[in-house]
Amino acid sequence: KKSCARSIRGECMADRPTITIDLKKELGRVLKEVEAEATADLNTILEEAGNTLVAELQKKSPVDTGVYASGWVMTKQISAWGTTRTVKNETKPSLTHILEYGTRFSSPIQHIRPAIENMVALTEQKLKGGR
Repeated sequence: KKSCARSIRGECMADRPTITIDLKKELGRVLKEVEAEATADLNTILEEAGNTLVAELQKKSPVDTGVYASGWVMTKQISAWGTTRTVKNETKPSLTHILEYGTRFSSPIQHIRPAIENMVALTEQKLKGGR
């Protein structure tokens, strides 16, 4: 009977095939997969949030001729630091502040802040997993 320094339940470990796993490499691979999936999910949620905000602003904007309300768009800019989405009024940008906050001669018509607050609440809910 041969002598074995390492044995489990009487079996010599030297007789068993060994499997080598590079834990650092494997963990790095798994983390990259999780990061890619989380980034894709986040981009989807933010895209939906921007589109929802645009739709709500178009619906709740004051209507005179309809040009202001239809001017809401979302632009997307991709850079080395990430993706930026901007919601703005392209047709009448100077009216946003005047309508939202009013002037000495006109009362404010708050439509931007409530839409943003609603969008933030919905986005937070989705990020917490409450699709």
